Amino acid sequence: MIKTIMVAAVTALVVSAIYGKVSAVHTFNVIDGYVKDLFELLRQSIRNASIDK
Repeated sequence: MIKTIMVAAVTALVVSAIYGKVSAVHTFNVIDGYVKDLFELLRQSIRNASIDK
């Protein structure tokens, strides 16, 4: 009985660690996409401001 509980606890720990890693990578990629979009908008805004002078 104790052995089964220990196996379940270790399995839950491993699954939790893997899911946390995958979730962190996905979240980072989403945020990275937003940052790239913002920098592109900033570049366009600066370029347009330079042309309008």
